[in-house]
Amino acid sequence: MAAPRYGFYRHLWLAFAGSAAEQALLDDLAATLRPGQRVLDAGCGTGAVSREVLRLCPGVHLAMLDLCAAMLAGAAGTGAPRVLSSVGALPFPDDTFDVVASAWVIE
Repeated sequence: MAAPRYGFYRHLWLAFAGSAAEQALLDDLAATLRPGQRVLDAGCGTGAVSREVLRLCPGVHLAMLDLCAAMLAGAAGTGAPRVLSSVGALPFPDDTFDVVASAWVIE
């Protein structure tokens, strides 16, 4: 199971390959997010990007979704609802969110 060591592997991935892509995502979110918006972090993992979303714009209404219960457990502490489900079958009605972010889900 990847969840217990995810932070270690995430750090390596960002150090060697992914930091520019993640920074571009965060820059786009910083330009887009507004207080009151409903935001979904689809495939939130342990919540690293979710925490950045809340840092960038504390007034958003964030929800976190991941397929792995252990990853969601690692995402505790944000105050955002955590939903166990797949990004391939989102359990939300259309137009639930204003912004959907998804980082490092496909690989």
